[in-house]
Amino acid sequence: MTKLKCATLLGAAFILTGFGDNPTAAIQPPPGQGTLCALAIYSLVETVGQKCRAGQDPEFQAGIARIVDKYDAFMLANSTWTAQDLVEFKRKQAATDEPAEAVCKSENHVMFYDAMKKQDIKVQEAGVDQFVSRPGEPTWGDCL
Repeated sequence: MTKLKCATLLGAAFILTGFGDNPTAAIQPPPGQGTLCALAIYSLVETVGQKCRAGQDPEFQAGIARIVDKYDAFMLANSTWTAQDLVEFKRKQAATDEPAEAVCKSENHVMFYDAMKKQDIKVQEAGVDQFVSRPGEPTWGDCL
């Protein structure tokens, strides 16, 4: 994945989760739009935290885990996906079954973690709470 594509994905996640000083002012996509993209990104950030930054940034990593749980719940409630479908999705999209060495050597993987960590986790969570409060069919949206 190119750095430009990663930056585009990260920018989409920022919009979807209401990044910035005023999360309620973020552009509101149709309900469900971009859920898969956001779940992939936040799950990857969670994987990097677990495999590359274990014991570091505990408040941030706990917030990311809560965000992933919220997107997981959204997927299960608004689609035909099962818990096993989520596991498989994260295996493919978030490097959950890759060795720590491979995950931690990937500049793109680590870039997502570092970029997300620069943002206030409470602001990120508030944006996700707003997003998942509106039921809708989960889609990739236009972040890819």
